[in-house]
Amino acid sequence: MRKQWCICLCLACMLALGIAHADSSAAVRRTVMYPGTDITLAIPAEYGAFYREAQGLTIDLPDQMDTVYVRVRVMPYEPGFDENTYFEEVWLPYLRSVYTGQHYNYLSDEGTTRNYSVGGRDMTGRTYRLAFTGRASLGWVLFDRWQGRVIRYEAYFPEENPDGTLLLLSEAVRSVTGSTLKPSASQQSLSSVDCPQQHFSFSAGAAYPKKFTDRDGMTVYISREGSIPYIMVYRTNDRIMETYEYLKEQYTPHMEEMYGSDLTRKSVYEQYAIGGKLVSAGVYEYMLQGHSVVMVRIMDVSDSGTVLFTAKYLKGEGAETMMALDAAVRSFSPSIR
Repeated sequence: MRKQWCICLCLACMLALGIAHADSSAAVRRTVMYPGTDITLAIPAEYGAFYREAQGLTIDLPDQMDTVYVRVRVMPYEPGFDENTYFEEVWLPYLRSVYTGQHYNYLSDEGTTRNYSVGGRDMTGRTYRLAFTGRASLGWVLFDRWQGRVIRYEAYFPEENPDGTLLLLSEAVRSVTGSTLKPSASQQSLSSVDCPQQHFSFSAGAAYPKKFTDRDGMTVYISREGSIPYIMVYRTNDRIMETYEYLKEQYTPHMEEMYGSDLTRKSVYEQYAIGGKLVSAGVYEYMLQGHSVVMVRIMDVSDSGTVLFTAKYLKGEGAETMMALDAAVRSFSPSIR
């Protein structure tokens, strides 16, 4: 009960403070859409977002040590859906099957089903607590009824650091319901970038230095030419149809060989949300000259070939770079405008 009380207290404090509590990295926001709906969320630009049908839209908070995320899922239509029955007959058995066994029990608190108020909405939810080798994480699952839909929200975060996750959860709820307090996407001043060598164009900040090479395509530098951070756009006439498999089975091993033990993260997503699309993407982190570099590699296939979008930035400093990547994916055209 004490853990549940702490969660409620944290959220109540943050709802009282409002979205002005967000840190500086959250000031720059890009939009992601929930597939097949009119739901649009404005998330901090550096946060990753990906979609899986069984989970919905997951938003990852960048964190070096812990798994931290918020999820939004529009549940399949099911007449007579009951939250209490779901928790007891579906959710709780699944939770126990994953985190408890004959020789282990990571589930230190199953919580109880009760009512919560999040983002100005009254919901039915349940909290739980997992303990791994001295580190504890809290989870929250909530159900809301909105315009004939059942919306499932999830939050998962380290016990000692709930603030950013609970704030993002509240913002997600406000975005889904169209609240006047929902966050809005940042506006960019963009101009056309033409690449006649590979017959494409896209939009980027007018002041960014730009350079074309045969090997990398068009590079847009976010600060100064020749240095990280930057984005690259490269077009090939080859159609790589199995982009997810390519990233997982060929490009990730290439990164492992190139960086070895300095490669600290490797994640491949089949449906990564950026630029108003769901595309295959690999997200990698590696150490370079004492700095942690994040690299996002996106592959987008069309009738005219395959486009490779790449972003590189120093960890914790990627908001502007991800906004540039988002704009490039969103505005790409296989012809000179």
